[in-house]
Amino acid sequence: MGRFARCRTACHGLESQPHRYKILVAGNHDVLLDKEFFEKYPERRYGEEETMDDLEWGDVIYLNDSHTTLNFPTPAAAGDSGGGAPGYGTDSRELTIFGSPWTPQYGISAFQYPNTDADRWKVLSYGLSPPDIVVTHGPPRNHLDLQGWRRAGCPYLNREICRHRPRLVVFGHIHASYGRQDAVLDDVQRAYDELMVAWAGWTAITRMAMLSVVARCRRMLRGPEVGGEKITTFVNAAVVSGPKNQLGNSPIVVEI
Repeated sequence: MGRFARCRTACHGLESQPHRYKILVAGNHDVLLDKEFFEKYPERRYGEEETMDDLEWGDVIYLNDSHTTLNFPTPAAAGDSGGGAPGYGTDSRELTIFGSPWTPQYGISAFQYPNTDADRWKVLSYGLSPPDIVVTHGPPRNHLDLQGWRRAGCPYLNREICRHRPRLVVFGHIHASYGRQDAVLDDVQRAYDELMVAWAGWTAITRMAMLSVVARCRRMLRGPEVGGEKITTFVNAAVVSGPKNQLGNSPIVVEI
């Protein structure tokens, strides 16, 4: 979506949707929205004079390493709204969303950072409160990030996700791993992740096994009637697939 006309069309299309809130996070092909990229590669302007400042965003919320808090009225019982149909009560709930377009360096594209930048995702902590939802262009390591035989997600993003444990993590970029995954980001999962990215040695296998036994015992003692684990839902929302990147995947709906 590097050309201005395509960016404008996409913004207008998103703005025309009937939803209360519309969140936009760019990606590595959205070179128009990456000012630093254009300064480094001015030839990628292709002679266009328009910049992202010429776009009309309307009510679209554009996130670039930033947070936003959305307010949702709580549905009221039938008749509470003064009529016969269900309305909305005076109570409300808030969801904090963090959005970022950045992905690890691969080729020449917009919004990319060095693969060795271990501090890149500390920006998740810059909001007033931990995010309930994280929207990034690329996936965290080990979660819907398989590209052929290799894991293409960022281990540093995964580390911050595990630390904050949001309710929902949405991304794309790796088209082949489209889908949904629910996970408990507990000590066992963190030990597994460290092992998979070679941040831990053989002792991590023993530690992970011990943690697995402890977690299983805790579940047995709690009993099936008691919940407890906080579930994080990962969604790879890539809508295109195949060698020609054609539209083919259905939208994924998640209830929070």
